[in-house]
Formats: sequence, C-alpha cells, structure tokens
Amino acid sequence: MKAAARAVAKRVIFSRAFPAGLRESVLDAVKRRRLANQPQAVIAKEIVPGPCRICGGALQPHRDGGHSYATAWAGRFAQVFACGSCGHKQFLPDLTDADLAEVYSTSYFINDDERKIYVDMYALDYNATVNEIHASLAKWGFSGGYRLHEFGCGTGLSVHQLRKKGVEASGSDWSTIAIGFGQEQGNQHIFVENINTVKEMAGTHLDVIFTNHVIEHLPDPVSFLSNLKPLMNDQSVIIMRFPNGDGAINRALGMFYDPLFYFPHHIHYFGPTSITIAAERAGLKVLSVEATTRAVPDLLDAARPSLEGDVHERIRRAAEAYDTEELEVVFALPSSGRFPDRSVEQAVARGIATPELGRVAEWNSHDGFYRQDGPWRFHALSNLDDPTAPFEGEQSMHYSPEGGYWYYGEAAIGDHWLQSSPGQGRPALDFLAPENGKYSFEVDMAARFMGGPPIILSAEFDGTLLWSHTLSQSNPHTEHFDLDLKQGARITFVASNPPGAGMQRAVCLVKVDRA
Repeated sequence: MKAAARAVAKRVIFSRAFPAGLRESVLDAVKRRRLANQPQAVIAKEIVPGPCRICGGALQPHRDGGHSYATAWAGRFAQVFACGSCGHKQFLPDLTDADLAEVYSTSYFINDDERKIYVDMYALDYNATVNEIHASLAKWGFSGGYRLHEFGCGTGLSVHQLRKKGVEASGSDWSTIAIGFGQEQGNQHIFVENINTVKEMAGTHLDVIFTNHVIEHLPDPVSFLSNLKPLMNDQSVIIMRFPNGDGAINRALGMFYDPLFYFPHHIHYFGPTSITIAAERAGLKVLSVEATTRAVPDLLDAARPSLEGDVHERIRRAAEAYDTEELEVVFALPSSGRFPDRSVEQAVARGIATPELGRVAEWNSHDGFYRQDGPWRFHALSNLDDPTAPFEGEQSMHYSPEGGYWYYGEAAIGDHWLQSSPGQGRPALDFLAPENGKYSFEVDMAARFMGGPPIILSAEFDGTLLWSHTLSQSNPHTEHFDLDLKQGARITFVASNPPGAGMQRAVCLVKVDRA
C-alpha cells in the first residue's frame, strides 16, 4: 500500500502540470527528512516577535497559569505569542515554504489502516461536514450547480461528495500523496498547488471558495485572504471552518488541553474578533460568524458549570456563546450587496480572552526534548502487574519525525506529556544529573483528556519511589522536591494506568534548577 502511494505521488510530482518551484521544495524536503533519521539539537533562542500578524498590535509570550508554550519540531524551536489587542495567538518564528513542504510531504497515510479509512470514506454517500456546508451556503442563495473550489482539499473527499450534490466542485492541496490518492480513487477534479499563492487558479471565476481547517496552517493568513479576491465577484462568498482558539477549553483550562492545539501544523489560533480583523485588513467583509456544534473531547467538561441539560442542548448553547472548538465564517467582497447578519456584532462584542501574565516558567523538559546530548532520556518500562505486557524490563523508544514524539508501541512521550496504554508498556522520562550538586525540582501534572480515565504519574530516584499521584482533570497537582545528586544519578517520571483504566495522557511539566 505504502509503495503504491509513493508511486502515485512520484507520478504527480513529475507530471507537467505540477508547479516546478513546488516540485523542488517537495524534493528538497524529502531529502532533508531522509537525512534526519535522528532528532536535531534544539537551541531555545530568545524570539523577537515583532507586531501581531493580524492587527499589528504588540505581542507577548502567551501563558496560562504562568506556563509559557514552547515546543520544537525537527530541530526548530517555536513559542506561542498572544496579541493584547485582538487576542490572536501564533507560533513564532514563522515557518518558511520549505518548512511547510516538509511538514505536508508526509502528513497522510502514516500506516495502511489510515489509508483504508480514506478508501472507505470515499465509498460513502454521506458526509456530515459536506452536508452542513451545503446547508450553510443555501442560506446565502446557493442551492446547487454553483462553481466551488476548495483550497487545502486534502484527498479531495469533500470535492467528491459535493459533486454528488450537483456542485461544480474542484480542489487543490500541498500534499502530493493526498492528491495522488484522490486521483487514484477516480477524482480528477483535484490538483497540487501552493495554496499560499493560489496562482494555479488565476483568471478563474468562483461562486464559492471553501476551506476546511486550512487558514490556521498558513504563515500569512491576511495575504491568503487577499489573494482570494481576484477569484470573486459581487455575488461570490468564501466559507471557512477552522479551530476556535478562544473556545471554552482554551478559556477554562489553557491551550495544553485543547485537542486542536499542535505544532507545526496549526500555527495560528483565531477567535471571532481576530478573524474579523484579518478579513478587514485583507479587504473583505464578514457576513457571518458562527460556532459549529462540533463536540470534541473535553468540551462539555470545560463548558461546565455554566451549561446544564442534555448533551445536545449543552453543545447548542455552547455554540451560541462561541464556546465550541470550531468556527464557521462567511466572507464577501466589500462591494457585495449581501449584508452581515447579527452574528458578526455578537461575536465581536464577546471580546477577547486576555492572556494571563502569571509567573514566568521555563520548562527544562522542553529545552532538552530533542537533544541527544542533553540531560533527558526517553524509554518504556514493562507493566508490572500485566501478564499481557509485550516485554520485560526496559525498552528504548523510537523518534517519530512526523509526529514529533518518542514512542514504543502506544507508550509515547511528547514535549509536555506522557501517554500510557494498557498492555503497551509505561512511558518513562529520565533526568540524568549532569554534575554533582543539589537540584530543585518542580513538576506540574494533570490528566490530559477530560472525561477520560485517570492516570498515575510517579517519580523514582535510582529505583526508589519518591511520590505517586493518581490524576484526573479535576485534580491537577504540583510537586516540589530537592535532592543531592551525584553526576549520572537518575530521576525517572513514569506514567501508568490504574487497573481497568484505558489510554490516557498525563501533562508533565518539569522544571529543574540548581538549588
């Protein structure tokens, strides 16, 4: 299967229709990925953010409860900054076109099971997102037969389903593998292009421009929106869906608990206010801003206690308050005779979530996450009381450049979390003392997925248990301790599942100082 997908991708890359400049970027990205068999050393340099990319306001490091948001991918250090004027949040420094080509050259079909899911989805007659978009467009007078192009179409599944509804739909995407797969399924209405520039569509008239979770991936969202205007006339609309960076989970718990928060794919985190400002700067007007009823993990717990009633009613009310995790926004040209509905005033009136400026915390586990010469090590331990455990003792973990984490089976360690799954081994994060002396440790911890099972996080000093906590979302915990260590002494943080509990992640933020 994988060989077939690669063969299709190669045919697409070297076809005459494939843009020459993008071909070189993709080939260069593939070459760099093949060379990057091991993680690169990361140097966490101070970032000078400049003005907000959306409104031009002042940026400052974003913090929830005092925690800064720093991470890394393939040797690139990045940090989340927030604008005090419009509330927009963004990873900086900016990614280049070459970086993006590397990210999306391997973003599909990590295994054969994932590929089969897409094959099965192509065979279905029903697609909830397509039906919802079709219904939204009907409110603005589009009932069928209209010309639609989807930028960032992935495998072209939405294009395929919209054409079944009589829409003259087409699509384009960065990914050669995704487009190759869609064409393999018989979809000849999709093609590869750099959607930052949309040059392949120049001179085309479109009734509807559609993007589904795309704008948050792009380095310059305002330029992207502006580039769409030549494809429109006074009757055209743009309809976009994207993560709500100002939803209930972000407001109640912080970005670490947001299931749509991840780097390097999601660079920008819009709220109702910042997307409206972005449209104005791009020379567009916003016709409507709505939160969808998408129910992601943790949403209902984050919306509590202000919402009551059954699940459907609580999600509906959360959507009315713009507190779900997905926004749907409709844009038009300023000269359009279409008028904004009340949702625009309501969304802007909601205001922004002001970034919390608590104590500054630099988490050493972030700084050393990708370094082989640093003080941190990653491995898996056997499940002590599980007769189905796949191994005994200790196993080394492998690094996934696509996912940006270390893993052994389903036991995994990311830059701020440990994932444990029954029967798969326990993820273990080691700190090795670089020299003799007294060390001060601070560990912030909590269960990652609300509504999920509890998880146990423990600390050991050369095999002796220091402490152990059973974590759920309702009881985050901070542990402080000091130790006199000799060079090479090992402190191990281990995540494990209570009896009968399923897979869970533990947020584990470790700060280490010389006492």
